Formats: sequence, structure tokens, C-alpha cells
Amino acid sequence: MEQSLAAGQELCDLRDVASKSADNAARLAGLFELFEHGLRGKISAETIARACRIAAWHLNEARRWLLQNTKDDDLEAARLLEDWLIRRCQQTGLSSVPKNYALQHGPGLLRSADKLNAALQLLENLSRAKLVLEKQVIILLNPTLLGDTT
Repeated sequence: MEQSLAAGQELCDLRDVASKSADNAARLAGLFELFEHGLRGKISAETIARACRIAAWHLNEARRWLLQNTKDDDLEAARLLEDWLIRRCQQTGLSSVPKNYALQHGPGLLRSADKLNAALQLLENLSRAKLVLEKQVIILLNPTLLGDTT
């Protein structure tokens, strides 16, 4: 599971959902064992396997739902912005870009506030970036996208 959360892997766009999947599987296993056998103290490997299958199904459904409910143009705009943000951060050595700078100097397609905000919202939903208010609004890129695994 951890490997599939890495940048570029199949679950990287669902990091927030996927990171909770193991906890959800453990909770399900505990509930299954309780309902089937009462408070006997041990959860069988079979019960854990069943709970993991259910958690994996829910994770795949979350991924399917996200992709199905996001228009291709919106995804492309978010990818375009993410690529630009990564390049900009690599050029400056920082992990953030002022939002106004992105609006003025970012990809031409996203130089309207509405389009930029929509792409940023999608990147936030996917845990790829977030907006932070400092002296000004900045776009803080997820450090793993810049190769920082700490």
C-alpha cells in the first residue's frame, strides 16, 4: 500500500483516502471478529484478509468516483498547474509559489482567477497542494512531489 502512495503511482491522487485504508481495514476486522465470535481477544488472519478486501474495494471506488466526477479538462488544467508549480519550485528552491505570481506568470490557460481557483481546488482535493495565508496567499506544493520523502 505504501508504495502505491508514492508520487506517480496508482494511488498518489488519493493519498488522504488511501492513508486511512489500513486503519479502516483494522477497524472492520475488529468488528467482524466481535460480531462473529464475541470478545475472545484474537483476530484471525482470515478475518483480516476479508477486511482488507473490503477496504481495497472502497479505495478503488473512491478512485473511480473521483476520476468519473472530474471532467477531463479540469484534470488537464490541474496537471498543467502542478507541472508548472513543480518546475517553478525547482527553479527557486522553494516549496511554494505566491498565488498572484501563478495567476500572472503561470500557464496561460489558467490566468483567470476562476480557472486557477478550480485547478487549485482539485489539487487540494488530491492532496497535491494547498493554499496557505501568510503575508499573501501562497500555493504550498506537497513536498513529496519535489522528491522530499520526509
